[in-house]
Amino acid sequence: MQIAYELRVTEEKQGFTDNGNFIRESGKLMTGQSLHVQYKGKPLQSVKKYYWQVRVWDNHGKTSAWSEPAFWQMGFLNAKDWKAKWIQAGYTEDTVLRPSPLLRKGFTAAKTIETATLFINAHGL
Repeated sequence: MQIAYELRVTEEKQGFTDNGNFIRESGKLMTGQSLHVQYKGKPLQSVKKYYWQVRVWDNHGKTSAWSEPAFWQMGFLNAKDWKAKWIQAGYTEDTVLRPSPLLRKGFTAAKTIETATLFINAHGL
């Protein structure tokens, strides 16, 4: 059973070295809590990707290895971060008799896409 954990967060995937540039190093925290842990590091930025690792201690005194690096990506934290224009159906929506409209925008990429993030907000769906 977990009795403690340690968390570290960096802005770079390759940032997990002993002298890494961490934006959050929790140190060993004596708690069995592993869900709904509030972030307590440097302020996070809209849209930015953050990488994290964790290790735990059990009630037999054993320490796990550091987890494989994982990441999360922030959404928009401020209304001014939204830069796209709204896409709307071309008719008055009827949420009872009409299915949700298909909204799309075609484009051609000038370069090969390695990764992409789509931020979507849907009002009334």
